[in-house]
Amino acid sequence: MAHSDTNPRTGSSWLIVAFVLTIASFLGATLYSERAARRLDEAATQMASNTMPSIGELAAARAEIRNLRALVRTYLASSRSDDVVLRANIERSRSQLDDAVGSYLALPRHPGKLDLWSEIDRTVRTFERSVADGMAIAPSDRSAVEARQSAVRQIDERARLAAAAILGEIERNTLSGFALATEIQAVRGRARRIAFTLDGLSALLAMVVAWLAIRGVRQYGKLRERANAILRRRADEMEIFAGRVAHDIVGPLMTVNLAIDHVERAPGEPSSLRMLGRAQNSVRRVQTIVDGLLRLARAGARPRAGEHTSVVEVLTALEQDLERFAFERRVSVFVRSIPACEVGCSAGVLSSLIDNLVSNAIKYMGDAEIREVTIRVFAEPETIRFEVEDTGPGIPPGLEETIFDPHVRGPDSGQPGIGLGLATVKRVSEAHGGRVGVGRSGGAGSLFWFELPRAPDSSVSRPQQLH
Repeated sequence: MAHSDTNPRTGSSWLIVAFVLTIASFLGATLYSERAARRLDEAATQMASNTMPSIGELAAARAEIRNLRALVRTYLASSRSDDVVLRANIERSRSQLDDAVGSYLALPRHPGKLDLWSEIDRTVRTFERSVADGMAIAPSDRSAVEARQSAVRQIDERARLAAAAILGEIERNTLSGFALATEIQAVRGRARRIAFTLDGLSALLAMVVAWLAIRGVRQYGKLRERANAILRRRADEMEIFAGRVAHDIVGPLMTVNLAIDHVERAPGEPSSLRMLGRAQNSVRRVQTIVDGLLRLARAGARPRAGEHTSVVEVLTALEQDLERFAFERRVSVFVRSIPACEVGCSAGVLSSLIDNLVSNAIKYMGDAEIREVTIRVFAEPETIRFEVEDTGPGIPPGLEETIFDPHVRGPDSGQPGIGLGLATVKRVSEAHGGRVGVGRSGGAGSLFWFELPRAPDSSVSRPQQLH
């Protein structure tokens, strides 16, 4: 007598296998997402705690080497050994050089940096010894003319070697920053693909479980939907974080590179010191942005309680950073009367939001005859409203409803980018309890705006005019 193949135990076995495999696929997606998130945190932490601070301290040390070299040359060329002011300036410069190098050497060590640190420390100390030797020669001693000339040559050579060693480390840290940003984007892409693949496998297994007609299918379906929501939220957070870091650090680092090139071409000139000052401001802005976005990513794209930022300070720093970008595109940026108020977010977040809107307005100015971008701030009792108005061609008809969606760009824009800037503005604003919008200005341009909660302790003050 033949036996039936419809054995309940066989069905139960297949159910158990399908159930176990389904859980395994979800656990794999979650574990991989956690692993990817940890790597993103590690890369961002390295940028915030080592790469960006290293560039700032090294740039300060390099500028101080040039300043100290110029002061000692002046001293050796002088006929007076009792110039108290000049000697005080030299000692102050030596102290500031020691502080900058000491701060750099105190940063966390990473594999492969020990040799570079030793080289920088050695060349700087050698330069300082040559400065001390030169200071020991009395300027009033006419018989020491040749000794002073020899000391000047030695100081120049050792200053060049120290500056070259520091420049090499600055370039290495700059490349490291770009590499970390690229790695963040790559990790986010891999995490998203694997998460979607595992989701597809889970859906297939869920269908097998449903085909076996088990009552637990509905409960499992609810679990699957919750897990999918978690994965999508994590993917969105990683996308915002990776796109923001890669986008926001490029502009300030370009300023750093331009400053370095200028100093190389015109060492010792006052314009070089101004360029180095701009470079240092850009480095500090990069660190501010990275710190803010890192805190935002660790908080799940939600702001930390109690955060507040001065609107005037952020706009002042941002206006300087945007100056070259706007000048190259023949665009004038005006910052109108700004109330002395505080907004409920970090400085990095506010700088990122305004920078996105202003940079977009400049990039898409097109061939407009009047080329202006105007920033306005309106302080209300509960919110702060930021407006960016341009005189460009405006938004193409039909794009107003989707302009803030990810990867949405205007037709034939001809501008670089992947369409994450405005999406980032919307997501970050809404994560902080704010709103965004867009409309047409009084002319042919467009007007983008966003609102953020006002910091509870900020008070109404008279506006301050920024130029």
